[in-house]
Amino acid sequence: MNDNVYSPGRDLGDYPRPSVAVDVAAFTYSRQMSQLMLLLIDGENGLRLPGAFVREREPLAQTVERCMMSKAGVKGARGTLLRIFDEPDRDPRGWVLTAAHLMVVPETDAQRYDRSRANWLPIHANLELQGDHNAIVRAAIEKLRQEYEIDQTLVKGRTSGRSSGNQRNIYAGKPDPEYFFSTPFTLRELQVLHETVAGRPFMSSSSLSTSRTSGTLRDTFRRLMEPQLDEVGTNEGAFNSRGAPSRTWIHRN
Repeated sequence: MNDNVYSPGRDLGDYPRPSVAVDVAAFTYSRQMSQLMLLLIDGENGLRLPGAFVREREPLAQTVERCMMSKAGVKGARGTLLRIFDEPDRDPRGWVLTAAHLMVVPETDAQRYDRSRANWLPIHANLELQGDHNAIVRAAIEKLRQEYEIDQTLVKGRTSGRSSGNQRNIYAGKPDPEYFFSTPFTLRELQVLHETVAGRPFMSSSSLSTSRTSGTLRDTFRRLMEPQLDEVGTNEGAFNSRGAPSRTWIHRN
């Protein structure tokens, strides 16, 4: 067998190569604040995402796990590959491409993160991150919104730069695709989660002014979600439109 079958006369050492890193856009959800939170560390030149260089013969998943352990004190963290960011000048230290990963951390697990090394900050804050980390965060949020977005006609209109003439509220098909919630929740809390990730309310101000219309929209969400959930009790501190304590739910296994 010819060892040089892929490129006769050359070996891998003849080719210049970049350093390879991972950067992790890790999100959790604050039910109390109704906000998406982003995990950030305080680097030498400002806030940045947790990141690490890939070691020799180290799989990316192992690099992500090592990164999150060393930067946030969390063992066994798993992420999903988002995309490769490979602009040659993206890192002032040299030629570095990064395999950006998306990670969603359930609200209870987020409390275990080491606050002395990393902090959760709301994504609506005026964050100026190092290098291209703002672009990584935008790509990660867009990926999440594709899962929680509720109006596909708006998605198409926004992508093409045209507004849609047929804008209907169509809720996302799954209650919580990325499992932000890890404890029982009300349907109202679930709806607010969807709206927060999608980046807009599902009911326009004109809809809210008409009780019949807004009720129909709430009923649409309820009919879609309830068959995919298990009822576990009531939340005495939250009340439905009839003044009764709101029922609480968990994900159906």
